[in-house]
Amino acid sequence: MSEVYRPKQVLTFSFESGATTSTVVDATGEAKTYASLQGVSGAAFVFDSDFNTDTIMVKSSVTGDTGFTITAATGRVNLDSDQALAFAPMPDFSLTTDAATSGAAEIRGMLFG
Repeated sequence: MSEVYRPKQVLTFSFESGATTSTVVDATGEAKTYASLQGVSGAAFVFDSDFNTDTIMVKSSVTGDTGFTITAATGRVNLDSDQALAFAPMPDFSLTTDAATSGAAEIRGMLFG
């Protein structure tokens, strides 16, 4: 019997002090605005306390994509069913916040296939 392997990765989305848009370092070591979702079908996010109650926009680079929002709470936040359905077909995604960070802050994305 063959084994089923679900790819898993953790990405760190970094926000500089006063920023609303994150950068993420890809597998090549380059900082980018969008993280690839090839082979990924779901996610959970871990928010620093700097984001508590912020509205986080999750959006792809596809022209016209309106994305979806997450209300951040300190700690782990899982996608609800509607968010998971919106997330799964995205080829890539970026994270922005509706409130500038008070200092350098991070969101960690736990991605799985």
